[in-house]
This record gives sequence, structure tokens and C-alpha cells, in this order.
Amino acid sequence: MKDLKILLFQKKEYVYILVFLVLILMGVVMIGSLKDNNSVVDEQLFLSTGYMFLTERTMFFGFEHPPLVRYLAALPLLSLNLRPASEFFVTTLSQSPLSNMRGVSQWNFADDFLFNQIYSPDEILFISRLVMVVITLSFGFLVFKWTSLVWGNGPGFLALGLFSLSPLILAHGQIVNMDVASALGIFASVYYFVKFLQKPDLKRILIISVVFGLTQLTKASALLLIPYFFILFFFWVIINRPAGDKNVIFFVNQIKRYFLKLLLIAILVILIIIFVYQVCMTCYPKEQQGADIRAVLIAQRPELYQKISWLPRLALIPILRNLAQYAFGAIWQYTRNMNFSYFNGQGSSEAFPLYFPIGYFIKEPLAFHILTFLGLWFVVKRIKRKKSEFLKNNFFVVASFFWIIFYWLMLVKFSTINSGIRYLIPTLPFIYFLIAGGVGWWLNQRQNIFSFKHAFVGGLMAWQMVSVLSVYPFFLPYFNELVGGPAEGYRYLADVDVDWGQGIKRLGEWVKANGIEQISVLSRFVVKYEEGGEYAEYFVYNRNYQYYLGSKLRYLSSDTPVKGWVAIPVSLLQWGTAEPSRRYGWSSNSYDWLKDYEPVTKIGHSIFVYYIN
Repeated sequence: MKDLKILLFQKKEYVYILVFLVLILMGVVMIGSLKDNNSVVDEQLFLSTGYMFLTERTMFFGFEHPPLVRYLAALPLLSLNLRPASEFFVTTLSQSPLSNMRGVSQWNFADDFLFNQIYSPDEILFISRLVMVVITLSFGFLVFKWTSLVWGNGPGFLALGLFSLSPLILAHGQIVNMDVASALGIFASVYYFVKFLQKPDLKRILIISVVFGLTQLTKASALLLIPYFFILFFFWVIINRPAGDKNVIFFVNQIKRYFLKLLLIAILVILIIIFVYQVCMTCYPKEQQGADIRAVLIAQRPELYQKISWLPRLALIPILRNLAQYAFGAIWQYTRNMNFSYFNGQGSSEAFPLYFPIGYFIKEPLAFHILTFLGLWFVVKRIKRKKSEFLKNNFFVVASFFWIIFYWLMLVKFSTINSGIRYLIPTLPFIYFLIAGGVGWWLNQRQNIFSFKHAFVGGLMAWQMVSVLSVYPFFLPYFNELVGGPAEGYRYLADVDVDWGQGIKRLGEWVKANGIEQISVLSRFVVKYEEGGEYAEYFVYNRNYQYYLGSKLRYLSSDTPVKGWVAIPVSLLQWGTAEPSRRYGWSSNSYDWLKDYEPVTKIGHSIFVYYIN
């Protein structure tokens, strides 16, 4: 495909100037939006455990995810004179049993670590978040680079534009968590696996081994690449068979050709996992590790322990104990069965089938959806024209389609939790790549430098830019115009999609600016499960309220109406007024009394403040 006939894209040096300009502007926007956000749920846990991994070389807490991202986020903290992590986890363990390490005790440890240093939580968070911003910007550059290698510089720049204007990327790319880093690893793994299939030499074996191994160390969801790679391999064999050849011998020979090389990749990946885990396992006695795994499983997952009772014993074998720890976290993640979901005003004990499709549609810009339809239409049209020739020469295009379909199917069909549209981030770079290819090919059908088509696409990109940047600095609760933007989007989704606890610092600043002497923060709600008629009480606690509100805070654990200034996280408000879904529903009327009042202000679209007189 020829490059777009736009002067700026005809010279390589001009292209890279534009690319770095976009990335710099993206970095400025992300840094500007993160500086007034306090730690979100999970952040202090990832930071504290990451620092513990690097300095104490132990893994008392934080087994549920691989450690690589936490290493990177905590690395700059080594330059600070922080109190040792051991002070806090020893204190925590004396107050709470180790079998509760997945529950209260690890969160107490994380809070104590972040809020009891000589540096403020803001300073600690800022320096670690800069690492995540650098990872995100590097991701954007690779999206441009690899898209331009396949489609050309113009489409590559379009893909970068979509990446830099994604509210999901802008929101989660600045937070210390695994989502964006894992998506980067998955994108790179698929790219280099395709390269390996095309030319399985030693150089490409080593590259895919390192990239795939590091990706497995970002997040447990990266394990989905394993079955996906097997599917992709067999499809590669099918489209490369000689024309008209249906002989089984050909398939057998191809499997023999790749088998030893795939086996070598698997061995190298295992060695990488063992090596990286060794950083945080050096001072973690194997007897303690086995006892911890057994204690946690018996206390919290007794039914799971019956199936994997061999795992604690595996931890006693020196050469395998690192793999046992990795397997423990992966098994824990893939066997989670949360009985608490919320969607569109309804509560359910099961995941909502439409949560991800509808959530994705309302959380991404409308202009982006139009470009998606346009881009995929023309990519499919191009594939139909060239068929097998195109598939062989552009197999990464096929791999991108397969990954999107495969990942969405796994998530929608088998996921038991609805904890954020962020779980779809691993598909976004592939979607940007396909959109850029399809739209770029469509624009390049005529030789004109400028046409109505260019104006149409440019208008959509401008619309997306205005839509996304107009909510600055509140990217996390972004919703598109179809549902009324972030001002109304909370009616459909809650939790991570709107309120991850990020607005508490801004609440403190608002309270101080308005001279409020005391404010009540609502923190508890009661749900009724329709199936069994049982009740359950949920308590939403966040240490940030104490830090940023201080003596002005009145922390309420009651759902009875109160007077005066009242603040409530929007997720808690929605959960506390939820109606039951048709199947396995739960409901709550804890905050029905607030329906008669209008909030005085909405802090970052995530905390509602009322005055009750």
C-alpha cells in the first residue's frame, strides 16, 4: 500500500517529528490529569508490595498477580529514603492472621506503607506513576511503528491518534496497575509470534521468548495467549499449504518443523518466569511459602484447595518453587467467582452478558465507533479482493482479527466478574491497527492530496479529540454523548468505570475551599439477595478520606439519613439504590432516601456532595 499523499508523511524525519510531538502532548495531558488524583483502589497495594519485593526480597503479600509491573513502578522509590516495608508487614501480621493475606491484612499493610512515610502519598505516587506514563507512551510509539510497517506512515499516524485520544488509555495508562502494560506485552507478543511463524530462525525464537515471557509476568490474563497461539499456528499452516493440497502429511511435516522450536520457546519462557520471580523469592523460605499457600487456600478457598492440594508441596522443591508461586496467582485469578455485579441500575450475583458490549459502546467515543465500522469494513473488503495472497503476506492482519474475536469471546462467555471495561484494553491496539489500515486504504483510492473523505475522517478525529479532552482531567469516568457523558454515565456503570476512589483529594480541597467544618462520608450499604432472601452488609473503606479530610471527617457506617454536609462515592450511591436483575438478582434500598435530594456538587464525577437540612 502506498503512503497517503500528504506532504508531511512523505519524509521520514517529518513523520517522527509529528509522532514525538503527539506523544509529548499526550504525556503532558496524562501528567496534568494525574497530579490531583489520590491513589485509586489497588495502587497502594501494588506499590507497597513492589517495594517489598525489591527491598525485602520476599512475597508475603501480593501473590495474586505476577510481579514485573510492580517492580517497575517501585524501582524509582529506591532513590527515596522510605521506611522499610518489613516494619509494616511485621506489624500487620501481628494484628491479623496470615491466612487473611488476601483480605484485611494486606490492605492494612498497603495503607500503613503509603501513609506513614516521611514523604507524602502524593510524592510517592507521582514518581511511580511517571513510570506508567513512560510505559504508555512507549506503547503508543510501537502502535505507530508497527502499523506504519504494514500499512504506511499515514495509517500509522492515524493509529497513534486513536491511541492518544482513547479515554481508557489516558485513564489507566497513568495508574499503577497492570492493564496497559499487559496490553503492550500482548500486542508485542502477537506481533513477534507472527514474525516467528513467517521465519522461525534462532533470532526470532529468542525475541518471541523474551517478549512472551515478560508478558506472562505482567498479568494473569496474558495466559490466554497460549491457546490463542495454538489456534493461530494451525491457521497459519492451513493458509500456507500448497494450492489444492489436503494431504495430512503436509500438516504433520509442518508440525514437526515447528515442534522443537515451540518447545524451545516454552522452555525459555519458563526460565524467564523463574528468573524474574527469584527477585522476590530470595528471602522467602520455601517452608513458609508452602505453609502460606496452604493457609490461604484452606481459609478462603477450601473447595479449590481440594483440587490443588499438591501446589503447596510443589513449593518445597527449590527448582520449582518460583513456578509454584506463579501458578498460585494464576489459579487464584482464573477461579475467582465474584457474586457481586452491577449494570444499568441492576444488581446480580452473576456477570451480565451485555456488560462488556454495551459498556464498551458507551465508554468509547462515538467518533471512534464510526471509524471502527469504516475501518473494519474496508479491511474486510480488501481481504476479499486479494484473499489468500493477502492473508499470507499480511498475516498480522489476520492475527489481529483473531485476537479480538478470541479475547472478546473468552471475556463475554466465561468471565464471572464485571469489574471494569478496562479488561478490554488488550484488544484496543489491534483495533487501532485495523482501523488505520482500512481507513488509510480507503483514503488512498484517489491520488488527491485532499478530498471529502479526508475531511470526513479529519472531522471524526476532531470530534473525538473534543469529546475526550473536554472531560480533562477526569478521564476515568468518561462516557460518550449518547448517554449524556460523564454527568449521566454513572447510571449505567459503577465501580472502576466511574469511581475507583480517585476523587478524595479533590473532595478535601473542595471542603477546605468552602470552609466546611465537618462532612459525613457514607460508607456502608446492605443488599438483599432475591434467590435465597439473604442479606449481606458491605463496608466501603478508603484510608484517603482520613488523610485528606482529617478532623473534618465524620465516617459513617450507617445507612440512616443524616443532616449537614454529606459525601458519597457514586458507586456506593448506585449500589445502595440498585434494583434486582431477573436472574440471581440483589437489591439495596440503603440510599433511597437520597433520591429526594440534588447534589450540591459532583467532585470529578465520582463523589456526590449533598447538604441535608
